[in-house]
Parts: sequence; structure tokens; C-alpha cells
Amino acid sequence: MNHIQLGGKTYELSDHTFPKEIQNYWLKRGISLLLSAKLIHCIELIRSGRIKARYLGTSRCRLHAKIYCTEDAATVGSSNFTRPGMESQLEANARFTVKVDPARHRDLQSIAENYWQMGVDYSEQLAALLDQLLRIVTWPEALARACAELLEGDWASAYLRGEYLPDEGSLWPSQRQGIAQALYILTRRGSVLVADATGSGKTRMGST
Repeated sequence: MNHIQLGGKTYELSDHTFPKEIQNYWLKRGISLLLSAKLIHCIELIRSGRIKARYLGTSRCRLHAKIYCTEDAATVGSSNFTRPGMESQLEANARFTVKVDPARHRDLQSIAENYWQMGVDYSEQLAALLDQLLRIVTWPEALARACAELLEGDWASAYLRGEYLPDEGSLWPSQRQGIAQALYILTRRGSVLVADATGSGKTRMGST
């Protein structure tokens, strides 16, 4: 019998239980409502065929390799495809490009494709699981969340660029948020009125 650890717990796997274990784990754990839009987008990508999923885990063997392949490069190593795994953790990986090492790129891509073919299709099951993770909320909850998004201003962070805030360290978080919101409105309305309370730093925001 094969085993897998998720969330500090050990699950026994057979040829047929792996998808069920995935489903039970995520339905019990749940996903934040803040990720609903991303879930919907992912479901659309899966059902359009742009994303495909397969699983390879049986009582005889399980896949533990991490291989990432593109037409230009292939990487193999210990890194999980997560922000810590790819950016902040100490890992060991090898990367082969078509331009520098075409033979090794071709060999590694062949290995990855063989593993992919050994797997069982999981695309529709994954889409169905993501569907179940979506939560229905009342309209007051949805409206409250939309108002909070607008007021918190995190959605406007994309409008903060180096040329706008060359000395951002001297700005308060509320000033950065206000500038981001103002830039967003300016791109759509052409003008903006900042009406924050006295002492909130409107002069510095305007001069910035």
C-alpha cells in the first residue's frame, strides 16, 4: 500500500483511492472566498482544454519527480512549483535549454512525457472538485466584500510603478493606497478628487 502525507496526516493509497483522498482532503480543508475568481478562471481553463491534469499514484509506485518542461527549456529537481519552492527555499535543480544543451533537453522532455502518459486523466475530476470548493454567499455578503475590496485598495497596487513612487519608503501605507486608487480613477475618468481627513497626508500624495 502506498502512502502520502497531507496537512500532517498520512493517507493510504491504492490504485483507485488517490483521487478520492485528494477530494476528501480539499473538501474538508476548503478554500478562501477571496480565491473564488481564481477558482472560476481555473475551471474555465481546464474545461477549455488549456490546462490538463493527470495523476500517477498506485500501490506499486508513485511519482515524486518534479520536472518542468517548455519548448525552450526543461528543469528537473527538488523544487515544488510554489513561490517558496521556486524563490526562497534552498533547492537543487538542473536546467537544460534547447540553445545550450539540446540533447539533455530532449532526453528530459522525453522522460516527462513518459511519466505523463503513464498517468490517468484527472482534468474533469479536478474541475468538478474546484466546482465543489466554490461557496455560494448571500448578496449582502458579496456586496460587503466588494466594498471592502474598493476601500482596501489592494486591487490598485498594479498602478504603483517605480516612475510614480521613486521614494516610496517615505510614504505612509495609507498614502500609497490613496495614490494607487487615484491613479486607477485617473486612467478612467481623467480627474480625481482626494477628500481624506485633515492630517492624512493629502499634500504629500498630491505632490507625489
